[in-house]
Order: sequence, then C-alpha cells, then structure tokens
Amino acid sequence: MSVRYYLFIFIALVTLIPVAVFGIWPHSQAYDDLVADVSERNLLIAQNMARALERYDRDVKAAFQLLATTTAAGSDTSAAQILLKNLEFRHICLADPESRKVLHSVTAGEISCPAFVPEDRMTLFKSIAENGAPMFSGVLAGPDGKPMIILVSRFRNMIVIGGLRTAYFVELAQQITFGDRGHAVIVDRDGLVLAHPKQSWRSEMKDLSGVLPVREMKAGKTGVAEFHSPALNIDMIAGYTTVKGSGWGVMVPQPLAELRGRADEVRHHALGVIVAGVIAAALVSWLVSGYMSRRLQGVSEAARAMADGGRDMRVQRPAGLDPRELSELSEAFNAMAEQVERSSHQQSEARARAEAANRAKSDFLANISHELRMPLNAIIGFSEAIKTEVLGPVGTKKYQEYAGDIHHSGEHLHALINDLLDMSKVEAGLTEVEEKWVAVSEIVNRSLTFVEFRAQARGIKFDLDAIDDGFEVWADERMMVQALSNLLSNAVKFSHHGGLVEIITAIMPDGRFEIRVEDRGIGVDAGDIENVFEPFWQAKSPLRSADEGIGLGLSIVRQLMD
Repeated sequence: MSVRYYLFIFIALVTLIPVAVFGIWPHSQAYDDLVADVSERNLLIAQNMARALERYDRDVKAAFQLLATTTAAGSDTSAAQILLKNLEFRHICLADPESRKVLHSVTAGEISCPAFVPEDRMTLFKSIAENGAPMFSGVLAGPDGKPMIILVSRFRNMIVIGGLRTAYFVELAQQITFGDRGHAVIVDRDGLVLAHPKQSWRSEMKDLSGVLPVREMKAGKTGVAEFHSPALNIDMIAGYTTVKGSGWGVMVPQPLAELRGRADEVRHHALGVIVAGVIAAALVSWLVSGYMSRRLQGVSEAARAMADGGRDMRVQRPAGLDPRELSELSEAFNAMAEQVERSSHQQSEARARAEAANRAKSDFLANISHELRMPLNAIIGFSEAIKTEVLGPVGTKKYQEYAGDIHHSGEHLHALINDLLDMSKVEAGLTEVEEKWVAVSEIVNRSLTFVEFRAQARGIKFDLDAIDDGFEVWADERMMVQALSNLLSNAVKFSHHGGLVEIITAIMPDGRFEIRVEDRGIGVDAGDIENVFEPFWQAKSPLRSADEGIGLGLSIVRQLMD
C-alpha cells in the first residue's frame, strides 16, 4: 500500500475520531439513561406486585384459619364455599396426622378432599406445619395435574390442608405488559414458576432457579440485574424483589434490545451530521495525503533505483513551496547516496585486495610446500639410513645421535607443512568430502596408529569403549581419522607421564554418533575455552615441548567437523 494511503488513513482517523465521538456519545448517553429509567421503573413495579401478594397472603391465611375453625366445629359451610372460590381455594381438608384420614372438609365445588392423605404428602405437610402457624408450600401438581400451592397449619390435633389454584398469580402477572416483550414473572420460594407469559412453563412449573434474578430472590434480596432469558433467548434487565412471609419472588424483566432500539433513534438523528463530517474529513485527508506523498514517492523511487544498482541516482527538489522536513529528507537521502557510492567503491577495492592476498597465500603455501617436501624427504630418508646404519657402522657414536636429531627435526618440519597445507585446503574449500559407510572400529584403530609410538614413549595408556566391529557410520573416513588423530595427539601431548586417555563412543538422542576423547592432563583455563580452536593458538604448559606443533590441530578438527 502506498504512502499516500497510509497518510490518508492516518489523517482521516485523526479527523474522524471527534466526529465519531460526537455521534456515539448521544447514543451511549441515551442508552445509559434508558437503562437507569427502566431499572427504577421495573423495580417499582415488582415492589408494587409484591405488596399486592403480601395482602393476598394475609387475606388467604385469615380466611383459611376462619374456615378451618368453622369446618372443625361442624357448622354450615355453604357460605364458606363462596369465600373459597373468591380466594381461589379448591378445598380445605382437616386430617389426622397419624392415620392420614381426612376427618372434615369443605370444597369449592371442584375437587373434593381424598379419604386419606398420601403418605408422602402428609410427611411434607407435617414438616411445613411444625410451628403451627399457616405456611405455604411450594408449587405442586394437584390431583388433576394442574399447578397448585398448599396452605398448611395445625388446628388442635389435626393438620389443616388448603389447596389453592395459581390463577390469582397468573392474573396479577398478566396485568403487567409494556414495550414489545416486557412482562412479569412470579416464582415460589424454590424458584418454580407460579406465573409466566408462557403457558407451558406454568403447566410444567418450570424451574428458574438458575436465572440470576431468581437466585437473588431466593436469597431474599431486592434489586436490578441483567441476565440471559432462557424463555426468549435474549439478554434482559429486570427489577426483582421478594414477598415477605411466603418467600415468593417477583421480577419484571424487559429485553435490553428494546432499550438499544430506542437509543438507536437518537443515533439516527445524529447520522446526518456524522455522514457530512466523514465526507469532509475524507476529502481533506485525501488532498493533504496526496500533497505529502508526492515528495515521499520521489525518495522511494530513488531508493529503488539505488537498490537496482543505480548508485548515481539523486532526488530532485521541485520548484515552488516545499515543506522543510521533506526538503531535509531529500538532502539527507542525496548525502547518504553519495556516501554509499563512496563506501561501495572502497569495499570493492578492499575485497579485490583481500582476494588477491588470499590467492597469493594459497599459491605460496602450495609452492613452498612442494619445494620443501622434496629436500625434506631426502633429509628424512638419509638421516634414517645413517641413524640405523643401513650401509654399515658410522664410526663415532655421536654422529649417529646427530643423525637422529636431524631425522626428528625433519619429521617435525614435515608435519608442520602438512598441517599448513590441510588448513589452507579447508579455508579455500578445496577439501573434497567422500562419504561412505565405514566401521567405527576402523576409524579408531587407524587414528591410534598415529599416536601409539609417542604414547608408549611416555607410558600413556588408552582406554577404549567396547566397539562392535560391525557398527558403521556414514562419514568421510579420511576426515574422521584426521580429526580423531589430532584430538588423540593433543590428549597425549598434554597428559602426564603414565597417564590415561579415554576414547568414549555413544549414540546421541537425535541419532548421531559421538566419539569423545578425554584425558587427565593439565586442562584448559575457563577463559581460554574459546581460543583453543583458533589457528596458531597454543596452551602454555611445561608438558609441551618447544618443537611440538604450531597450534593448528584443533582448528583443523573444528573446520573438518563443520
């Protein structure tokens, strides 16, 4: 995406934020005001319904006690039937708590009392009537399967049972409707539905104890809460409270979507202003970003040209007015381009000189090694012949010792030349890798042949892991032997007389094979760990002879393994 678009987006955002805030604020404030208003109103409605239910609770209990006394006395109950109907009683039964037999009853003409109260119901009624005062049960299924609540008390030695329909609760709740889906809900003290707009929930006495306001009502609390309605599958806000004495709960919920809809009306009035502001902001942003991006585009094109090799590319300053920052950017870019051109030229010259020096070094090493090897081989051969008296006695014993010194020095010089050549080949990338399956035991045995003589001379022994002769690795045998023999040579060189050098083999978790050389020699200082693999670096040790190597062994090992 071009700089112009970035500038356009940035400037547009900076301009649009105040416009957006201006548009969002009325909607947000209106929504908050509506929530506060609904919270107060719905809670007030719930509290008024609770007071109506408290009056109903008192009236029903008073009539219940009066009718229980009248029925137990055997008085005429014809007038009582009218009162029963008005208060939604189905019947009142007086039963013996032990035999469960109904001794007296009065009915409203619907369902009569049974001859005996079921055992489970009697157990429930006795637990409700423990303190003797009239108490309501939770909503239960009546004999006809319809919801009902039971009012229970003790009268003398009898249990008085009054069954009530839930019609009063339903009628009271149905009077509360507002908005599109605002309604009232009444539950018993256990959270079961007494009144609800859904007929199926009233019939099955739906358990709403999992809904937040119902949980709060069961705890005896009053307030306002937002929750998810399982009936409508929407978010709602409800005022809720409890009915003193009976423990019934009343809540008046309303969908939050209705409040948002009203708040949207406020937002629509501000939409015209927002649209006009957006258009103006976009137009200004586009013009300003176009003006700013033209100069930046010139710098960008010059940078691309330089990246493609155009070292002489420069940014041209336009005629007329130009922002100071953009002018400084153009000047800085041109200065940088000139510096890059100079640096590039210097680097090219330095690289050419370095490559020439490296070629000269390689040529020198190759030529000098060839020139030195011929006479060295002659020196080593003739000194070996004199030392071993191949052609007969030398005569004076001292001459034989001198021949041994010449032979030893020649061998040493020959080894140094070989190390230099190996190092030169590795650095030049001329070492050819010829990998194949090779036995680990063969690598170890061949490496030992290079150091056995020196180890025996110093009384140093080797401790080898048991290696299966058939175990093979995929590697370059020559490189492996050279690397391992260099490690063994170092171990022997820096071990004490009569010391021990261990050769340890192991298969790593990632499948690679490891050969490790350990000795009990002088060790390496912590500060020199990184230096031991550097070319020509040598440890300072009394165990090392002055003519033993030039510090290339471990460097060659590292480069071969890399």
